[in-house]
Amino acid sequence: AARKTSCLSNLKQIGSGIAMYVQDYDETYFHRSQTFGHWGYVIQPYIKNFNLFQCPSNPNKSLVATGADPSTPQRIPRSYGINSFIFNQTALGMAAVDAPAERIGVAESRADW
Repeated sequence: AARKTSCLSNLKQIGSGIAMYVQDYDETYFHRSQTFGHWGYVIQPYIKNFNLFQCPSNPNKSLVATGADPSTPQRIPRSYGINSFIFNQTALGMAAVDAPAERIGVAESRADW
């Protein structure tokens, strides 16, 4: 139960980081080409914790991403994936997402997709 609660907390903080990013960039989601190899690098300034990207229940603790941006050499653990239909569009604004309450933005996954 504690691991489940921690994982839910991670997802909530990741969602909050994405929301803060979107607010700073005129309600526009980031594009995968901006992610330096992993989308976590984009929202890292908002959440300031690389450990949030790994669910405590994930049995594969060695699954990590490294950034192509030399200013972010930190490796990001991977337990969550993003919805590529939302985050793979060029400058997709929040208003372009139909029924946003019915869409999954970030979820647990076996990889980062």
